[in-house]
Amino acid sequence: MTVDAIKYRSDIDGLRAVAVMAVVLHHLSSRFVPGGYVGVDVFFVISGYLITTIINREVSDGSFTFSRFYERRIRRIFPALFVVLAAVLIAGYFILLPTDYLATFRGALGTVLFSANFVFSGDLQDGYFAADAKLNPLLHMWSLGVEEQFYVAFPLLMLLVARYWKRGLPLVLVVIATASLSAAQIFIEEKSVDVFFLLPFRAWELMVGAILAIAAFPRLGGRWAREILAVIALLAILVPVFVYDAGTTFPAAAALPPVLGTAALIYVGSSGPTWVGSLLQLRPVVYVGLISYSLYLWHWPLIVFTRFWIGLEPLRPWIPALLLASVVLASASYHFVEQPFRRIGKSRDKRWVLGLGAAATIALASVSSAGVLGMGHEGRFAPSVGALDRARTAPVPFMACESRLTDHTNGLCIIGDNSKAPDVLLWGDSHMLAWLPGFEAALLHLGRSAYVAPNSACPPMLDIVNGADAACRAQNESVFGELRSNQALKTVVMAGFWAKYFAASNIPIFALDGRGGNDEVSPVAFKQTIAAALSLAKNVVVLGPVPTYSKDVPLALAQQEMMGRALDPPILLQQVWVANANFYAAVAELESPRFRFVD
Repeated sequence: MTVDAIKYRSDIDGLRAVAVMAVVLHHLSSRFVPGGYVGVDVFFVISGYLITTIINREVSDGSFTFSRFYERRIRRIFPALFVVLAAVLIAGYFILLPTDYLATFRGALGTVLFSANFVFSGDLQDGYFAADAKLNPLLHMWSLGVEEQFYVAFPLLMLLVARYWKRGLPLVLVVIATASLSAAQIFIEEKSVDVFFLLPFRAWELMVGAILAIAAFPRLGGRWAREILAVIALLAILVPVFVYDAGTTFPAAAALPPVLGTAALIYVGSSGPTWVGSLLQLRPVVYVGLISYSLYLWHWPLIVFTRFWIGLEPLRPWIPALLLASVVLASASYHFVEQPFRRIGKSRDKRWVLGLGAAATIALASVSSAGVLGMGHEGRFAPSVGALDRARTAPVPFMACESRLTDHTNGLCIIGDNSKAPDVLLWGDSHMLAWLPGFEAALLHLGRSAYVAPNSACPPMLDIVNGADAACRAQNESVFGELRSNQALKTVVMAGFWAKYFAASNIPIFALDGRGGNDEVSPVAFKQTIAAALSLAKNVVVLGPVPTYSKDVPLALAQQEMMGRALDPPILLQQVWVANANFYAAVAELESPRFRFVD
């Protein structure tokens, strides 16, 4: 993203400002700017356009060299990047728990080796929006990995095409863009994390900018045509910023509006003045664009470290201070780190820059490797902190039993004394899964066994439609079918995250006729399910709600232990009662000598 060897366009810096502020505001408040992550796609188009313009011009006049190209990239990218990496690793020593420090070291190593996006694609199984992703101060480096890999491959492609099929360059770029977008759309459901992070699925966004740089598009002459297209293009960027969210299937086809909108604004800006272009060229907007690289680098570590320091509480009271601090740091970084290195002109100084860049890369890679091998340096803290931190990623027993249920393989799991026929069915969601170690111990002690049917986020109730999991209903019918057909099963034990199912939540419950409302549908379905089990002459035991916390409990406790101060309020019994009021009301209406409620 440089302006070397091409005419400077302040409107493109204005576009950078739009892109970086979308990302920064999204990270500060995803509630109010839910789709701000599309700012990265805007950056990709700009990068593709500018890099292709530079390479194409130098290849055409015979002045292109790899050494010159990469020397410019190093001066543009490395100085501010390495300062941020060093600052993050130093601050992380004092602030981050071992698990998070290890993830940060992995991100730093991936960054200096041009592969951060591969690291996060492998580490973040639940993707960019997962809870653990928000605790890594280097998560945003994934986009640099995409661009760095583009810088490695694209100049070689341009040279090869220029030598063997110069006229075919536009077609080659169109084919690459089409293949990349098609692959993203094909794999977005099955491989959503890879599609989000990896270059093959993002290349089309860079290629759109590249095509714009080399194709002979006619100038858009009419003023009103430019004005209308510029407004539509700007809306194509801004609407997704406020309409998209973490649930949007993205990138793939959903990235087309901001990508094409960015390309259209660059195209219109090269054709003549517009009202939108004037806004983008306002001095404050252009300045934000000029510092956008440093602003992108600094804002996310500040957010993550603040989040840790305040005990993972909501950032809302800190948003103004974080925004101001990000801009101040970015401005200082631009003027005192980025600019001095860009102004270096002498060949001797350039060799010095390359040597310094190589030395810094080796140093950061060495430190990061040591941190990875040292598993985040757990020895920084008391053993109790390390124990709590390790509990965050403790293995969950009997997870395979859930897979067997959802995949319809090998029937239900059996726990307890396998020499005895099961006479109990343990049925529920992840809360039942959490109870299973206790049931296993009790069953072994009693010389009995049980079938287990845990299914996360699937309430153990018949005749409902789970809005978050369409397969839930059929799986519940299958489990209940075991009760109907197996006379040896005398007891069914049910456990669930009742507060989510009996009140509005991210798991909406619908009746078979389409009626919605968890507070109305779930009590009826719950009582009918228990009545159906009782009619089969089964004993029914319902386990009451387990107190739940808004945070990862081992993480919260580890932070408190590490900082030596209370960060989190206790859970009050009254809160549990209030959250489960509808559930308790439904239980109170059940009466049978074969029904038991264990609170």
